[in-house]
Amino acid sequence: MSNSDTKGTMEVAAVEKQDKERIARAALARLMEPQDSVGLALVRAVGPIDALGVATGELAAGPRLEQEISALLVDEGGPASWAGLPASLRRWAPRVSDLAPDRDLETMRRLGGRLIVPGDGLWPEQLGDLGLQEPLCLWWRGPEQPLPAARRMIALVGSRDSTSYGASVTGDFAYGLAQRGYTVVSGGAYGIDAHAHRGALSGGASDLPTIAVMAGGVDRFYPSGNDDLLRAVSTQGAVISEVPPDPRQPATGSCKEIGSSLPWRQSPWWSRRAGVPAPSIQPIMLNPSAGLLQQFRGPFTAPTPQAATACSGMVALFVSRT
Repeated sequence: MSNSDTKGTMEVAAVEKQDKERIARAALARLMEPQDSVGLALVRAVGPIDALGVATGELAAGPRLEQEISALLVDEGGPASWAGLPASLRRWAPRVSDLAPDRDLETMRRLGGRLIVPGDGLWPEQLGDLGLQEPLCLWWRGPEQPLPAARRMIALVGSRDSTSYGASVTGDFAYGLAQRGYTVVSGGAYGIDAHAHRGALSGGASDLPTIAVMAGGVDRFYPSGNDDLLRAVSTQGAVISEVPPDPRQPATGSCKEIGSSLPWRQSPWWSRRAGVPAPSIQPIMLNPSAGLLQQFRGPFTAPTPQAATACSGMVALFVSRT
């Protein structure tokens, strides 16, 4: 066999492995909830293909694997103690019969979308800052294009029960940021999220003016009242999710933003962990802002958070810190 034949065989084998890993990650995304620390540690320990085998019971797991998972959980700030792999296997077992990664991938192709995984050219490298909580994969609906650098994306999130003041300020900020070529990221919900997306679409001066990070699958735009808005986002920007299309279980997470009944409460925590600023917006006396401002006064952010009072001020703040 010539050197060229050997090289060709190796390239084919590499492509086949990438395809198998992509299918495995698609299956794991349906089997495990987003932010499932044990599941993510399992993937980190043995890779997605073997992790799927272990999680579905096709491969045996011994005490050594449990020890490795425990070490990863401790090293990455996960729970110091856990119930063990058998408990996780019992938790995943009811979903094994629902696994159909080929169907999920075909659904995405039909919608003009795709699945991206770590190692792909489109994979956002900044997600590596999340450590063990880096998503297994992202289901992407929208034109195929690379995400901007982290310093060119700004998240605007807030209360679903927003005031007229909040709506006005958010729209102005989103429009101004998009006019300056920034990509505005939000969660597609009612209230502040919707105003952020609308403002960015109106002011968009880049190929990707806004991204909606969804709590559910990207095949169904939710909430239904934002269907037209999210359809516009998917056409002019991107709609992405950690959850596969047509999920049978209720959505529970949204790309590290939804950690409670209010989607913005953990944003300061994740911002601090990633080392990026998380400014609040004045005035601070409005009652719906109380929960967020409490987070700013707590351990989630730097001791003296800065309040953004103009779009140019927010841009200056991010440029100075990125």
